[in-house]
Amino acid sequence: MKVHEASSAAGIVPLDPVFLHEGNDCDVVDLGSSVQLTLKAGWNMSCARLARKFGVQSLDASKIWGWQDNSIAFLDQLPGLRSVVIGAAHKLDWRPLERQADLESLRVYSDVDEQNDLDFTRLQRLSKCAVKWIPQFDSIRHCPRLRSLEVFSSDNLRDLDLRELTDLEELHLESCANIGRIILAEQTRIRSLRVSNCPKLQLDLKRFVRDLEDLWLQGKVAYRLDELALAKLLKRVTFTFVKTKGRIPPFMEQLPCLIDGVAAGTRLSEPDQQIMSTFAARRRKELEARKKKEADET
Repeated sequence: MKVHEASSAAGIVPLDPVFLHEGNDCDVVDLGSSVQLTLKAGWNMSCARLARKFGVQSLDASKIWGWQDNSIAFLDQLPGLRSVVIGAAHKLDWRPLERQADLESLRVYSDVDEQNDLDFTRLQRLSKCAVKWIPQFDSIRHCPRLRSLEVFSSDNLRDLDLRELTDLEELHLESCANIGRIILAEQTRIRSLRVSNCPKLQLDLKRFVRDLEDLWLQGKVAYRLDELALAKLLKRVTFTFVKTKGRIPPFMEQLPCLIDGVAAGTRLSEPDQQIMSTFAARRRKELEARKKKEADET
């Protein structure tokens, strides 16, 4: 099992993951910050015993690992979960998930279009969510405590009205082929923005860069990037195969907080290319220093 992939999907970055149990039905891994149970088959009593034994706080139940049950009723046997991933292969009754009162991080997607409604507003402590958007999951837009939202692989999403998410700080959009507009509340302060493969999105860049510290753009961009120079708080910028109608004007020299940047397959102005080269040289030097330190310690 690929521990890093599973834990990343759950919103957890493992430091030194340690397998506590490996089996045909499930794996249990200590990720440092929590203990995660990954289902590889249907839920059973053995999984329940392991969850109690190791004090599981994180769950990954996804088709990619082999879980394809048509029920998540077993969640009622796992009180106190903090992080959950559910990849549904069937139409599910989501009420057991809605009863997870301590849930803080959730990643959920459905491989079937005919799905039951999921009421995200019942998850009072939810602060981070990644969702493959379908109409039955629309209640995610009504969770005012949400700080991080990722929307992915959603071809039927056209407008994303987030005016109720006034605490939102991170917004990631990936492979939303038809999304055209995002609406924010005036008081919302987006710190991190990632937009990947959303070719029809008309982003109000001036509004979004106002509080931005971390920016990642990937793929075709339908809006001009002339207002990047207004991102006075920007610390990190990443461009990956960005295609624009017009050129990207020089902007990095006007950003007093910028400390790092990466550009791959993207045409930048000569001044900005030089700045990116400086960042790359510094990263190489830091990597060499770390390797030397590790070698000296061994």
